[in-house]
Amino acid sequence: MLSSRCRSIVFKLFLAGLLAVLVASYTVDAAPTGKAPAKAPAKAPAPVKAPPKAVPQGKPAAPVKAAPPKGKGTAGKQCLLRPTKNTLRKRQGVSHPDAKSPVILFHGTHSKENADSLKKPDLKKTHGFGDLHANKHGVCGGFYLTDSIIAAAQFVCHREGAPNPPSTAYVLSYQWTPPAGFAKDLYSYPDGTPQKDLKDDICKSYKMVTAPMNFPPTDKHLTDDFRQYAIFKQELLDGNLKYLQTYTIPCANVYKGADLPAEDYMNGQGSSPNFATYAQQLEKGC
Repeated sequence: MLSSRCRSIVFKLFLAGLLAVLVASYTVDAAPTGKAPAKAPAKAPAPVKAPPKAVPQGKPAAPVKAAPPKGKGTAGKQCLLRPTKNTLRKRQGVSHPDAKSPVILFHGTHSKENADSLKKPDLKKTHGFGDLHANKHGVCGGFYLTDSIIAAAQFVCHREGAPNPPSTAYVLSYQWTPPAGFAKDLYSYPDGTPQKDLKDDICKSYKMVTAPMNFPPTDKHLTDDFRQYAIFKQELLDGNLKYLQTYTIPCANVYKGADLPAEDYMNGQGSSPNFATYAQQLEKGC
């Protein structure tokens, strides 16, 4: 029989062996296998949202073209008409044709009926006032013209004291071609001649007279540059004055005032490179 001391030692060894077996068993269960643990599957990326559709804003406005600088470009691109009053009036010399050479002349009247009859002026129809008229003494009945379309239109639209002021001026244009040796039959008053120095009877000695026109107060709204050309012989009207065309001009487009800029007067002369544009703008406006 083992002593109690030996039994105690054997029991302790038994307990130690049992403990060793338990530890070894736990270690085997918890030991790593050498492989990384499987990762959780990655989340699918969120679907990409389509960009929002642009809201239509309508058609883009057409680009605005810059206006051409003033004073440049052709006359057809500019308005040549002036306002009723020109506070910055600039004077420059107007050159009036002497009628010794071919020139375009103008005559203004207040009705289409008159305009149609004046395509072939007839001095037998001369009377005290109107398109074919005599002077205050009843002599020198003639056909009166001027060298600028604006002057002819002013005479119709803005002559002071005219009965029933018209709303429209009918301006006829003519080609004047003087006969050979005409200088002796033409009398010309110089520009600036005072009205008192215009002689009523000068027409008895000449077939045509040119002179400045300024009869106050009836002409106070007409250009200071107004020049008239009076033909006193039917033979000249028949053979040397050829009708060209008639312009229908609203009086609202016709400058009112003696201070009409000289540039306007010259634009209205048939020899001006701007004449066609100026005449069209008088008829149609700008």
